[in-house]
Amino acid sequence: MKVLVMSDSHGSKDSISNIVDNNLDAQFIIHLGDGENDMEYVPFLNNHSEIIAVRGNCDMASRLPIDCVRCIEGHTLYCTHGHVQRVKQGTTELIKTAGKCNADIVLYGHTHTPVNKCENGLHLFNPGSAKNGSYGIININDTGVTFEHMLLEAE
Repeated sequence: MKVLVMSDSHGSKDSISNIVDNNLDAQFIIHLGDGENDMEYVPFLNNHSEIIAVRGNCDMASRLPIDCVRCIEGHTLYCTHGHVQRVKQGTTELIKTAGKCNADIVLYGHTHTPVNKCENGLHLFNPGSAKNGSYGIININDTGVTFEHMLLEAE
């Protein structure tokens, strides 16, 4: 199962469009905030993927949740933008919150910096900034889970 993960598109609908177009085989599309309006037309680009989105600190007046927990193929994903957990100062609060949700995978944004590491039994993954062409792919299958950072090629 392929999961497309994006965050921090900050008004770059072209980046979102290109990222989605390059990953039409994704079963899930996750946007981790700061781009709610950029995601409005994604269902028209890809109507077969399930879309999961959370609110970022720049998504003013958003009705999206601040975070969410999803089980995908036996893995519990905690999804958040990360500003509430102050991820720019470290991941301590993020790990604590994800632990309360019994998550084994934590997806977050806010820093615009790609992260792919394990800490205290959790896999932490930040796709970077979609506005800068950075996104992530998670593949979940019988042999395990892989995490990969991707970058749109400059045109």
